[in-house]
Amino acid sequence: QMYGRFIAYYLRHMSLLYVDRFLDYHLSNYYQEDEKKFTRFLKLMLREQTDGLLTEAVMQTVNEWIEEKLKQLGYNVISTDVEKYYKDAQVVDANYPLPYPDKNFDLVWSMDVIEHLENPDFTAREIKRILKPNGTAILITSNSYFWLYYFFKIFGLTPRDLQRRDHKYFFCFKDIQKLFPKSEIYGYFPYTILKFKIKNPFLIRILSPTFVIINTR
Repeated sequence: QMYGRFIAYYLRHMSLLYVDRFLDYHLSNYYQEDEKKFTRFLKLMLREQTDGLLTEAVMQTVNEWIEEKLKQLGYNVISTDVEKYYKDAQVVDANYPLPYPDKNFDLVWSMDVIEHLENPDFTAREIKRILKPNGTAILITSNSYFWLYYFFKIFGLTPRDLQRRDHKYFFCFKDIQKLFPKSEIYGYFPYTILKFKIKNPFLIRILSPTFVIINTR
């Protein structure tokens, strides 16, 4: 176990295999290297979720690059984060009631937020509250029990050892089902040349580093 703790310390401070940062970097670079692919992805997802109408969307922890891409596609976007990391971001702490009226948004998109919160169930209810009828919430969070974590378990390391220190929850597939019981849950396969969406629950559990949750009000 002491050897495992040394590995965790080394990974965290040398930033060689700090797992969730590596996965965030991989996903963001994958799309930013091919803007056409990212734009097609956004158009397809938003058209499917909002019937192509001009969308009022609130985004949690969306970087400035993604916000700008959405605006270029004609969407009205409110970006929020716990700190004002860029000019147009609104400072909102998702641990508290969201400062928006009921039934206000066509789309809520939350990236890597719920694992940081004190009470994800409360925030899930808040997201549902601010959605319009037939509005959609898309949430992305880490799968803390996919295959790579089982490899590190050999060295006595847990998801808490490998992820960011400010993560409070380490979700498995059943946790996500409990939080969002009527949602569709997807994964993705981001390795090497092959990159594709995963729909099978068993394969999502073991292969996908991330849960993609789509909830329609």
